[in-house]
Amino acid sequence: MMKNLKYIITILVFAALAVSCETYDDFDQDRLPVVGFTSAVGGPNAIVPEDGTLDKEINVFVSDVSTSDRTYSVLVNEEETELGSENYTFGNIVIPANERTGVFVVTFSDVSVTSDFQPVRFRVDNSSGIVSGSEITIQVRN
Repeated sequence: MMKNLKYIITILVFAALAVSCETYDDFDQDRLPVVGFTSAVGGPNAIVPEDGTLDKEINVFVSDVSTSDRTYSVLVNEEETELGSENYTFGNIVIPANERTGVFVVTFSDVSVTSDFQPVRFRVDNSSGIVSGSEITIQVRN
């Protein structure tokens, strides 16, 4: 019993020494900002009025703060989108100066929207020196 206790204590000491040698030298390194969608205002569904339009607001988060406004492009993930592109329009994301959040607005129009939910999936374009964070899927029907 005492012999096993010596082995256990020896292993615990070596394990504590090995873990305590961890450094966080990379903590203060400059990193690209992460920009992604957090949630859709009113939930992930968009019910478009028949022959009408609906503006859907989607909240956006960026991991850093800047003293000037920032603009980011948005792309549609075509592989995961069933809704025809004639049924929606959108602009860019604008994050105001000294803020970490913003709103992205999509306007859905009933051109060929059906009564069944059809997904459209958005992602932030990461070609502008950022890391694209969370994508978001909006389910659309009329």
